[in-house]
Amino acid sequence: MSPVNYQCFILPKEALSDFLDYQEKWSLYLYMLLTEENRLEVKPIASIEISCEDIGRQTLALSTCPIRQGIILIREFEQTYPDTLFFRIGEYTQKYMRESWLYSLKISTDDNANCLWKRVKNLLSKRMCKGGFCVYTSTMKRNYVRRLRYTPAALEYYKNGGLCLPETGRNIIYELGSIDE
Repeated sequence: MSPVNYQCFILPKEALSDFLDYQEKWSLYLYMLLTEENRLEVKPIASIEISCEDIGRQTLALSTCPIRQGIILIREFEQTYPDTLFFRIGEYTQKYMRESWLYSLKISTDDNANCLWKRVKNLLSKRMCKGGFCVYTSTMKRNYVRRLRYTPAALEYYKNGGLCLPETGRNIIYELGSIDE
């Protein structure tokens, strides 16, 4: 079964709220993964006092089984827990936010978990608005992008002057909304 791979603009508090709902709905385990070089620090969500600034640039992990807490090498984590669903929340500030990324691993071994992760992706995508423009900052050339996805709150953030940037890179900004206003 193919892995999940979905990018969108979403506010950190929305992402956390959605994942807490998924955790409760399907009795899953939810963790926050803090990245340091080639290692992860695995913490259960319940043990963390969270604000929006804390979870921007962090990764949420949903799992059907418990995950060992503490510090673990990324490669070891992926080999030990290949059936995990990850949601890398884009950096979020008052001035800009980066695209977030929902994904699972290609080395997944559990078809039931994969089916569940597809359901999570579908639930998330149903909340999204679609379409916008990609602007190349060096030339200011605009191209319409149908695959651009964002929540209504992210659209409001953009309309209030926040920049929407890709997950990586510096030469593109996104204009959310499918038509010129």
